Amino acid sequence: MAEPVDPVRPVTLKALVGLLWGKAAVLVGLTGWLLYADLSGRAGSSRLANFVTIYSAVYAVFLILAGWAVYSRKSWSRGPAVMLELFLLPIGYYMVTGGQPLLGVPVIVLGLLGVFLALHRRTLEAIGIDLPRRGA
Repeated sequence: MAEPVDPVRPVTLKALVGLLWGKAAVLVGLTGWLLYADLSGRAGSSRLANFVTIYSAVYAVFLILAGWAVYSRKSWSRGPAVMLELFLLPIGYYMVTGGQPLLGVPVIVLGLLGVFLALHRRTLEAIGIDLPRRGA
C-alpha cells in the first residue's frame, strides 16, 4: 500500500466523509427523539424501542469513526465505510416494503452513493490503496 502523497483531498473523499458525518448527525437527532419516546412511554414495545435506540446510537458512533478514518486517510477505512453503507440497503428495503417508500428509497440511494464514493478510484488512491493502472 502506498502512502498518500497529495495533501489535497479529492472531491470523492470529501463527499464520502460528508455523507458519513451527515448520516451520523441525522442518527444523533433520531436517537434523541427515540430516547424521548422511550422515556415518555410512547413506545409500543419497550424492549424493541430500547434496541432500536441503542442501535441508532451505536451506528452513529461507527459512522463518525469511519468518517474520521476516511478523512485521516487510513487505508483500512475503506472496509468499514463500505460495510456501513451496505447496511443501509436492507434498512431501506424494509422501509419501502413496510409502507414507507418516501423514507426507504432515499436511504437506499444514499447507501449506494456511499458505496460508489468509497470504491471510487480517486478515493482509494487518496487513502493509499494502490490500484492497477488502466490499460496495464
